[in-house]
Amino acid sequence: MSSTKKCRYGCFSSTNCNISGMELFITHKSALEYWRLHGMTQIDRNHRHRRKNPPAEIPRFKELKLRDVRGLTYPLEITVRARESIKKSKIIRAHVFSRDLPEGSIIDVGNGLYVASPELCYYQLAGKLPLPKKLQLALEFCGSYSLPANNAVRSDPSFVDKGFIERPALTSKEKLSAFYYQMRNSINQRQTSSSLRFITNGSASPMETALIILLTLPFHYGGYGFELPELNIPITPVKAAKQNSSKS
Repeated sequence: MSSTKKCRYGCFSSTNCNISGMELFITHKSALEYWRLHGMTQIDRNHRHRRKNPPAEIPRFKELKLRDVRGLTYPLEITVRARESIKKSKIIRAHVFSRDLPEGSIIDVGNGLYVASPELCYYQLAGKLPLPKKLQLALEFCGSYSLPANNAVRSDPSFVDKGFIERPALTSKEKLSAFYYQMRNSINQRQTSSSLRFITNGSASPMETALIILLTLPFHYGGYGFELPELNIPITPVKAAKQNSSKS
């Protein structure tokens, strides 16, 4: 019977992990680009690893050129846990995070490529954004659409017509809130917590998101201060309503 061991990188497996310099942990804007390009359709619960630490080192240039980075553009934004490994590069922008991340923050998408979860990606980007931009990003992640990655033009007729891609939600307000409380000692609490009360699930388009922000932000942000609505939820009509609606 095989035993499960925890390796020095914080993951669990029945055998020792084969950690090498070929691993890449895609984060920040590159993670945003990944989720806009690929969504969560190929990700299942088993891919949300119990691993808690980024890789220790950046791949060498020759190794990186051979990597499948799933259509992402350079420079890639990645995270490592050792500052000593960072070197100047035109194709890599490296960040350092040496603490443990919450379980599920690192998603394995195969072949040594890891991506920051939508929740982690949001908080990596949100701290530097003004509140309306924070909400645009959060409502996109919690909604059923994606904006184009790096303004890429898609051949999909629905994209050409609408200007966005329909897809299942990447995360939810509840997951973003839970992740914030796990990470609150590692992120700018004032800047990120201010956005949570204005986030709602289910936006179906960029224009719907813009309308929600306009209607619900307080007056001093230029909004109308209305309560958050419930978006695109199914409504089951009562019997009398069904009968009336069938009449010509």
